Amino acid sequence: MSSNDFDFIIIGGGTAGLVLASRISEDSSRKVLVLEAGSDASNDDKVKLGASWLALQGSDVDWNFRSEPQKGMKGRQVTLNQGRTLGGSSALNAQNFSPPTQKTMDAWGALGNKGWDWETLRYFYTKSYTPIYDYDRTSRKALGREGWEDDQADGPIQVSFPESPNQLCEAWVETFRRMGSLMPHNPWLRDSVGGFINQSSVDPATGGRSYSANAYYELAKNRNNLVLLTSAVAEKISFAGSAEATGVQYQHESQTKTATARKEVILAAGAYQSPKLLELSGIGDRAILERYGIPVVIDLPHVGENLQDHLVCEMGFEALNTTQTKDGIIRQEPEALQKAVEELQTNKTGPLTSTGFLTNAFMPTVSLNSPEGAKRLEQLLERNRPTMQGLSHQQQARAQAYYEISEKALVDSEQPSGTYFTFPYQIPTLTDPETGGLTIDVLPGNHISFIAALAHPLSRGYVHIQSANVSDPPTIDPKYFSHPADLEIMAEHTLQLHKLAASPPLTDLLKQPVTPSRSLSDFSDLDSAKNYVRLRATTMWHPAGTCAMLPRDKGGVLDTKLKVYGTKKLRVVDASAVPLLPPANLQSTIYALAERAASLIKEEYSL
Repeated sequence: MSSNDFDFIIIGGGTAGLVLASRISEDSSRKVLVLEAGSDASNDDKVKLGASWLALQGSDVDWNFRSEPQKGMKGRQVTLNQGRTLGGSSALNAQNFSPPTQKTMDAWGALGNKGWDWETLRYFYTKSYTPIYDYDRTSRKALGREGWEDDQADGPIQVSFPESPNQLCEAWVETFRRMGSLMPHNPWLRDSVGGFINQSSVDPATGGRSYSANAYYELAKNRNNLVLLTSAVAEKISFAGSAEATGVQYQHESQTKTATARKEVILAAGAYQSPKLLELSGIGDRAILERYGIPVVIDLPHVGENLQDHLVCEMGFEALNTTQTKDGIIRQEPEALQKAVEELQTNKTGPLTSTGFLTNAFMPTVSLNSPEGAKRLEQLLERNRPTMQGLSHQQQARAQAYYEISEKALVDSEQPSGTYFTFPYQIPTLTDPETGGLTIDVLPGNHISFIAALAHPLSRGYVHIQSANVSDPPTIDPKYFSHPADLEIMAEHTLQLHKLAASPPLTDLLKQPVTPSRSLSDFSDLDSAKNYVRLRATTMWHPAGTCAMLPRDKGGVLDTKLKVYGTKKLRVVDASAVPLLPPANLQSTIYALAERAASLIKEEYSL
């Protein structure tokens, strides 16, 4: 085998790609190449420390994409941050390590993906992470975990409760307890709704970020059969005969190079880049490929379609001077920074260890709180069923299948349609009340940001190439709020944030009367909430579904082995394969997806 010949070539050294590289290279007889477009930033303190996550956005480790103007969001273009570094988005995410719901995972199977359900996937989640087990009774109570069974997981990603217990976490738990809405049991083991303290991908031994580069790749980097190239940009996948993937053409060290794959090419470039690379390689909608002069290898019209993403909407509230927040760090105050550094160096704890995303709540649709609201929700969903006019048979089948699953979730009081969380600091941006445009505006004082996220978006968008040049970013149109139910449900959840902030004992942390940090957040009716959401909502950076694992007659791109329809020796393993978003953060699901994919590959090749 020459130096350019490999058994497996993995395009993308991100969250999923490094899981695959680590697991496949466990067989020393198989040679593996990983091509990562970004650099290795694993020694960068901004990557290591969760508190620096906002500083990574727009930096050289971020693809920093921009959406098309969003009609449902006052024509705003939304910045779409995605990791361009070893570890991918796991190197710059908010570190939340949330469970999916079992019903969501079972919905993957119900969409036609046999063998992809909670019973099967649970094992692969547990294979990816290791939680903390040694809680004392006081800690369990403060974390709201009394009576919970432990996760029983054991994997490379280390998860913990950084900065916990603390004022905000304890107040969050007690508030939901008094409301009768505290999560009653471990959501990793059983579905429910309610508030809880979430785990974060922070290694308790170091206080640093635990992610695919320093967890999975660390296990494998010294293996002689694993080659990883950074700053290596894949240009296209090579094919021979009947759409058989044979290798990858890529740029590295100012040269165009080619590597051959004896077994498989595995695309793990993410929900925006994987469909782009398929199209550049001749797999996609014939009309798009021919528009840019790309020879058609497989006419697969649903590549790049079905883009789904979580939206979030934030509002801050003024906190007491005695409330522990990170506003001093946001303002770069020397005293606050020195104190945080000393705590990190001495105890491996403190505000620098995490993004501050510590609280969480899975909450059902607000309308279900009253018979009138439930009826209104039913009518809203009935009025906005997908219209089949102008859709292909495959598009009709996909739209109908998705709608039926989402509708069940939205009307189920035991399933979340929204997730709530907090940051113990202000979001330092001011929103133009007419256009939604953002400017940096750092406030004095202490603040707590309350956030609502849309758990089951019905809106679907797309990502496609805009030229045949690999250097050009793709055209990305998430079509946020293109489905009216998304705006209605999001606005209801955002309006609830006012009520949550005014609930004791969270009120003990806030100035009285409860006062929004910015005047734009001061509203009390649903129409005003809708306007605020259209101005202020943004992406939670969870794009998925653009190379969806679905039956081909439902507009799928991948089969249940994650192989691209119509091809040989080509798989896609990343968020683009996800057929339906879990209700909260995506990273745990991507690790589980990649672990399952590695198992399928090892089984097929007897590794």
